[in-house]
Amino acid sequence: LNRGGESPNHSGYGNTLRHNRLERIGMNGVDVFGRQNLLEENVIVNACRTKGDCGGVRTFGNDSLAASWVSDVVLRRNVILDTYGNTDGCRSDFDTLFGFGIYIDNYSRDVVVERNTVARSTIVGILFQNSTGSATDNVVYDNAEPTSWGTNLNLVGGPTDVALDGNVLFSLAPQQRTLS
Repeated sequence: LNRGGESPNHSGYGNTLRHNRLERIGMNGVDVFGRQNLLEENVIVNACRTKGDCGGVRTFGNDSLAASWVSDVVLRRNVILDTYGNTDGCRSDFDTLFGFGIYIDNYSRDVVVERNTVARSTIVGILFQNSTGSATDNVVYDNAEPTSWGTNLNLVGGPTDVALDGNVLFSLAPQQRTLS
């Protein structure tokens, strides 16, 4: 079914995922490839146990923000803990653990990240990369192994237009950054 301009190959449109507990997941805890999705009051623990460059929750758009099939996604009141990001077997220059708590990846448009708790991800707690949206009233702490760019909340790439308001960001180790 092709709803609202969705590609038939990416028809994750208008879903609600609420009150679930997901634990010990090999790759992304939840992968979002569509518009008008709500993830609310879920607990995700130990995502990315066997794969790096993934997240407790990940969104991923397509060619541009204007053409993206990922938009109007709401992530609200979720708890995301211990996103590992395993890189065993990777090239030697890519062996740092690489887990994101909330991973708003390329060309995700108007993503609302609100009142979530994200802790102990190995690279970044919340990442907006080449994406737009807002991060409001989140508690993000103790994310990032000692690396050159790991942080609790990271805005990277362009365009990245993200409104930040009322977030609590704190580190428990001297090498961890709070905002980048």
